[in-house]
Amino acid sequence: MGAAFKLDDACQRQVDEHLDSIEEVLRDAGMPRSERQNILDDVETQIVEMLSARTQGNPTVEDVKAVIAELDPPESYAPDGEGSQRKQSETVVAAPRLKKWTMERIAFSLSIAGIVVPGVYALAVTFVFSILQEIAGQRLFHGFYLDSYYMFAAFHASAIVLGAVKRRTLLGRAAMTVSSLLLGGSFLLLVIRFFLYS
Repeated sequence: MGAAFKLDDACQRQVDEHLDSIEEVLRDAGMPRSERQNILDDVETQIVEMLSARTQGNPTVEDVKAVIAELDPPESYAPDGEGSQRKQSETVVAAPRLKKWTMERIAFSLSIAGIVVPGVYALAVTFVFSILQEIAGQRLFHGFYLDSYYMFAAFHASAIVLGAVKRRTLLGRAAMTVSSLLLGGSFLLLVIRFFLYS
C-alpha cells in the first residue's frame, strides 16, 4: 500500500472489501484489467492518505469504516454510472432504436406507396375496362377513380401520422411533408373539380 504504517488484518479486510466492490462494478462495466487496477490503486492510496491525516498511527476498524464512508460508493466508479446493469441496458436500448428506425422507414414507404399503388391500380383497372368495353361494344361505368383516391388518401394519411411521430428525424419529416403536400393538393383538386362540374 505504500503507507507510513501497516494496517492490521481487520482493517485491511475492510479496505479489501471496499476495493473488491469497486472492482466488481468496473469489471461488470467492461473496463480493461489495467484500467481497473489503476483506479483501485488510486482509491487505496486515497484511503491511506485519509487514514494518515485522521490518525497518528495504528488506525482502528472504526477509523477505516469512517474513511470509507466519506468516499464515493462503488457504483459511482462505473464509466456510465450504471454499474453491473450496463450490459443489460445495452440490450434493452437496442429494441427502441430498431423500432424508431422501422417507424421512420414505414412512414416514408407509405408516402411512396401512396403514389405508386393507386397509380398502378388505376392503370390496371383502366386497361381491364378498356378490354371489356371492346368486347361489350359499349361504354361501361366504373368507379375506380374513387377507389384510387381512397387508397391514395389512406396511404398518405398513415404516412403523415407516422411521420409526425418521428418528425425529428429526416425520414419522418420527409414522409410528413411529401404526404401532406400530395394529400392537400389532391383534396384541393377535388374541390375545384366539384365546383367546376356541379
